[in-house]
Amino acid sequence: MKKEKYLLCCQSDEKSEKIHQLEEALKIAQHLLKETQKTAEEMKNKSLSQKIELEAQEAELQYLKTNNKLLQYSVQELQLENGTLKNMNKALEEEKLDNLKSTIQRKKQNGFARSEKKTWMKSCKQLEKEKKMLQKQIAEHGAPLKEQKPSMG
Repeated sequence: MKKEKYLLCCQSDEKSEKIHQLEEALKIAQHLLKETQKTAEEMKNKSLSQKIELEAQEAELQYLKTNNKLLQYSVQELQLENGTLKNMNKALEEEKLDNLKSTIQRKKQNGFARSEKKTWMKSCKQLEKEKKMLQKQIAEHGAPLKEQKPSMG
């Protein structure tokens, strides 16, 4: 019986030692499990944070794409407007050139008209002088004729 008791005691000690080892292993496993859970939670939070950041970046990208399209439309409108303004400017330049040519032609015509007027004025003055000379001659020659006419009759 002593032997049995001793064997039981040894078995009990072995079992206690085994339980103690298993308890230690369990503590380590629980600690590792907590660490793993903590790491998983951190990774989950990090993943969630990255997902939120990714969604924000996607929203910003969408915003930038929309802005880019709006800017492209604005550029196209400005290019069309610029083309229209260039055409209008070209037409105005042509009109300006035509007006300038017309002005030059009118100035030439004005110069010619002035020259003609000057010539006419000289002619008129000359004719006026000749008229006065003729009147003077008539007055000089006409008086003797008047005197001669009454005696003829």
